[in-house]
Amino acid sequence: MKLLDYDLNSESYSLDSRSYLIGVIKRFVKNESIDFYVQNFFPLIDLLMKSRKEALKEKQQIKVKKYETLICQIWEIMPNYLGNYRDYGFEDATYLQVLLKNMDKIVEKNLFSARIITLKNYCALIDFLKGAPKTDLKIKKARIFMMKKAVTYINSLSELYLQAVDTQKASAVSSIRENEHTLLLKTISKFGWLAKRAKLYDLFFNELTNIVGEFTNFETELQEDESMELDEQAKTLRNIENEATKKKILRKIDIIICLMERIKLSKRHCELIIKFADSIAKSKITQKKAFKILSIILESYEVTSYEELSEIFSQLTGYAFSATQQKQKLYMLKIFLSKIKKPKKEDDKMENDYDDLANNPVEDSDEDDPEEEMKKIEVNDEQRQEIINTILPEIITGFYS
Repeated sequence: MKLLDYDLNSESYSLDSRSYLIGVIKRFVKNESIDFYVQNFFPLIDLLMKSRKEALKEKQQIKVKKYETLICQIWEIMPNYLGNYRDYGFEDATYLQVLLKNMDKIVEKNLFSARIITLKNYCALIDFLKGAPKTDLKIKKARIFMMKKAVTYINSLSELYLQAVDTQKASAVSSIRENEHTLLLKTISKFGWLAKRAKLYDLFFNELTNIVGEFTNFETELQEDESMELDEQAKTLRNIENEATKKKILRKIDIIICLMERIKLSKRHCELIIKFADSIAKSKITQKKAFKILSIILESYEVTSYEELSEIFSQLTGYAFSATQQKQKLYMLKIFLSKIKKPKKEDDKMENDYDDLANNPVEDSDEDDPEEEMKKIEVNDEQRQEIINTILPEIITGFYS
């Protein structure tokens, strides 16, 4: 491609410069080498940036926009070059550092309105590292480098996620749009996969402690406001402040949920989180978030026996929700049943083999990978009858009543 050798305003620019190839790459090129992308497209991005800067000085706004469009299009094809593990040739993290440095600037300042593109690239890069063969030492070095930086990224992305409701920090340039919220949370969750288990636990429980305090204070302030006599102007100002505080609390709970999905919970952890979920479930503002937290507890809870699973399920389905909220209980029932090992059929050899493989996965030798398979529990005939005759009818009857 010769993007800088022809007049941008020319009608034949796309054909002459071969810029149409960017679209061809995006559509048809798959699983190519990230080495090729960094070595060939980064110099091109630098040249386009310099040309954009010159056009900006000369106040040629049309050219500026066209340069920005080309830069965004090149960034957009990065995931197409994240799939070829064989040709990954970086001996150290230098190229990765350059790649991340450029991406960080775009996300922080939303350069060229390309934050969404870059967040997708973060996710693609993490998926690339996650899916790489554990025996590849070069990629393992890159993965370890990213693991060390994961918590820093979680903190910076979380701060960015909260900026939208902080009028003192948010600006027209850096504030996030509504359609970026989900992608930011997804990216935080992806970095949660990379983070060291101990650091992720520390971060999670620090955030949980902070949000418990903030929510308690917010509820207290709301009660005090109801008992105070304020004029209309003061009430309006208080309502605006309370709305901003409410949004910030909801955003922080979103981040808590993201981190919860990446950690395994002990019984002690569950008890702490259930108390928090119970407190926020009493408020209409945060009730849906409470259900999400409770469902994650059931899904992530490390059970060792059916009795333990039954106890936590019984507690969760009756802890924070009224009898009219049976849909939530049905969803939890689905999770509950998914944690129980299916009975083997003696006459079905293939199914037995599948169950053995599913419940006894091959050990992963890569110690840097924090992901572990959640084990299912076995139940005897008596326990299975309890599920059929007691637990299922109780939930289903409540749903139809």
